[in-house]
Amino acid sequence: MARVKTISFVSGKGGTGKTTLTLLLGLALLRSGRRVRFVDLDPQRSLDGLLRLQRIESALNAEFTLIDTAPRLESEDVARAIRAADVVCIPTRPGIVDLSVAVNTSKVVAKLLPKEAKALIVLNQVRRGTTASKEAEALDPGEFAVPVCSTPIALRECIQRAMRLGWNALDEAASNEVLSFALSLA
Repeated sequence: MARVKTISFVSGKGGTGKTTLTLLLGLALLRSGRRVRFVDLDPQRSLDGLLRLQRIESALNAEFTLIDTAPRLESEDVARAIRAADVVCIPTRPGIVDLSVAVNTSKVVAKLLPKEAKALIVLNQVRRGTTASKEAEALDPGEFAVPVCSTPIALRECIQRAMRLGWNALDEAASNEVLSFALSLA
């Protein structure tokens, strides 16, 4: 039996897009015929609610386990999710507060991450053409204890619709971004 690949979404701040990216990655994997197990460790249970809304059930014999965590780096559940991961994604929006939390989160993740695993910063909810997006593009990757993903995820209305309606609500640009993001995790 093949080993299950575990991808954890972690941030010390809420609202960075952990749940959104967990669901979008899951939708991309499901669309490609992969078996996915979803784990919602956030007390708000937003991921579980979105999965029920879309009638998506976790696979028992999954190829991938996707873990959405609470925005609490001191939580033992979050630490276990980092230690269990093959890949840890640290979503951050391109704002000063979010980026400073991402720096701290990357340090915590780097300390807990297994040697054979990888982690990356994912720029999320990037509003194209704004000063914040230009500053995010000019980030010094050396500020973080882990690499920055080369695929930023733009702020798009269709992504919010996809939370309710599924993959087909994404426009071509959004689906291409999500697929590029998924490929970067390999």
